[in-house]
Amino acid sequence: MIENPMVMYNGYGIRDSQEFEPIPIKDICGSEVFPDEEILVSPDGEVLLRENAVQYLISCLGFEEKTAGE
Repeated sequence: MIENPMVMYNGYGIRDSQEFEPIPIKDICGSEVFPDEEILVSPDGEVLLRENAVQYLISCLGFEEKTAGE
């Protein structure tokens, strides 16, 4: 069977834009990490979004949030 080179396997003459969407990964706090986001990487390879750093320090490492001078 000869296929028309202008018709893709999805049945249209244009590519499916969702075909190559990036697959997000999860950071230590469970948030999705997408390309071009700022991340922190631990020595053992764990990933943490920069915006989740304070939350991670408080919830996982036991830090307390206070104001200086209290």
